[in-house]
Amino acid sequence: MTAKNPAAIRSAYILLYLLLPLLLITAIWHINPSKYSSPKIIPMMLGALAYTMMNMQLIIASRPKWLEKWFGMDQLYRIHGSLAVIAIAAALIHKGMEPRMAFIPWLSFAGSTALSLFIITSLLAVLFLTPFLRRLLPASSPLFRITGLAPFRYHIQRWIHNITVIAAVIMFIHVMLTPTAKNWSVQSLYILYFGTALSFYLYHRLIRPRFFRHLFVIDQVIPESDQMTTIRMHPIKDSVFSYKPGQFAYFSFRDPALTREEHPFSITSQPGCTDSLSITIKDLGDWTSQAKHLSPGSTVHIDAPYGRLSPLLYPCSGGMILMAAGAGITPMMSIIRYYRETDPLQKILLFWMVPYEKDLICKEEWLEIQTRMTNFTLVPIVSRDPSFPGETGHITPSLIRKYAGLSQMNLSDAQIFICGPANMQNACVDMLHELHVNNRLIHKENFSF
Repeated sequence: MTAKNPAAIRSAYILLYLLLPLLLITAIWHINPSKYSSPKIIPMMLGALAYTMMNMQLIIASRPKWLEKWFGMDQLYRIHGSLAVIAIAAALIHKGMEPRMAFIPWLSFAGSTALSLFIITSLLAVLFLTPFLRRLLPASSPLFRITGLAPFRYHIQRWIHNITVIAAVIMFIHVMLTPTAKNWSVQSLYILYFGTALSFYLYHRLIRPRFFRHLFVIDQVIPESDQMTTIRMHPIKDSVFSYKPGQFAYFSFRDPALTREEHPFSITSQPGCTDSLSITIKDLGDWTSQAKHLSPGSTVHIDAPYGRLSPLLYPCSGGMILMAAGAGITPMMSIIRYYRETDPLQKILLFWMVPYEKDLICKEEWLEIQTRMTNFTLVPIVSRDPSFPGETGHITPSLIRKYAGLSQMNLSDAQIFICGPANMQNACVDMLHELHVNNRLIHKENFSF
């Protein structure tokens, strides 16, 4: 089953967003058309744009599912980052073109404070989301060990990022002190934009965690390899929530081994299984390295489902090619387990890239899948062990073409799903373009910016 014209729905949302600052600009312009027929309209437009986008930051940060289902969470994160840059740039130019603000102390102070907070949190977010910078200054570095601050730890960074709401409150005070707020229509829009954004934030931070999370209990903690651990759990009430193969969720564990902040993990179990859910966690840092110490009986709070890396959202009659590296194998496991039970004749070609043969987890299950699914082809590619009897090194365009042919798939109509580190994803996309694969057939989710 595929969604009806998602591109049109995405375009409609984008159009609606573009109209929001225009609505505010029009209302302000109607206060004094003669004044705003001059160049003074420019700082007014920039101020309205900055205010609208800063409020939109809170809405997107709340992970609205009605929006995520059409864009995907990774795209929303990108929009989130882009809006921050545009909002800050617009606010800085607006401030520079409105020198009279300096003579209204509270107005100038509120605007400058809000802008400073937005700049600080945006810079910290860039540092947190950029893998290269995180490696330069890890939480375990001597500087952060001595100070005890460790600002790049996930939960601390998230709280720093939430300072954005304080900036939004101060920005609201700033606009309500402006002369334009004396007009009832402009004042109503100021209140509507901020009130809506704040409502989304409060729902995300206070209401959803307490009343709309799925509660599970851990059944088993299974070591798959020295770096991969599978967590199996069952729902406390009712059955497992509905999700599509390839989707992910946000998990918060109530266990002494881990702090309680949410982390996103792909679901590895088969959709349709009503009494059990599983995820497989790779040791990638301080927090994930402790997952193997979780205890059966501990409670798990889950916010789900999210993601568009699912074959059920696209027409796959021409087959599908899956490309996975590292923890990127986890959504692929759910996809293949789903088709093993629902459509074992589905054509699937999986390229699985790992450093060593020992990183190929669940070997017995893969043998069973290959027996049941006659149109399934598994191609492990081991990069650091030249003695491996199969493919070694790295994936190449010729390798893709070779196994697509052996699997009787045409690269012009097979859907392609990619999951792994950012550099791997970019390399695979470049190879597919070299093979003249259309962009509409390539699907990936990348959370490293």
